[in-house]
Amino acid sequence: MKSYQRLEEIVRQLVRDDSFEFRDETMLDQIPGWDSMVQINLMFVLEQQMGVCFSGSEIFEFETFGQLKRFVASHRLGAELSEGAGK
Repeated sequence: MKSYQRLEEIVRQLVRDDSFEFRDETMLDQIPGWDSMVQINLMFVLEQQMGVCFSGSEIFEFETFGQLKRFVASHRLGAELSEGAGK
């Protein structure tokens, strides 16, 4: 599963909406059920399940789903590369 697909799956679970269609230009605050608690929970889930690390309040800087998706992809790639370096 690609990182953006996993991200969509995680967000759908957090907002409890399996039918929402994500677009890069979707404003996060326009996702039904999105609030600050979802953002905080998303940060923890992404750190635990995908190895994405956020610094400080970085999770609150994203305005669109596309911005979040690109961040996760770039930071997940770094995690994958560093994991593979030890093999």
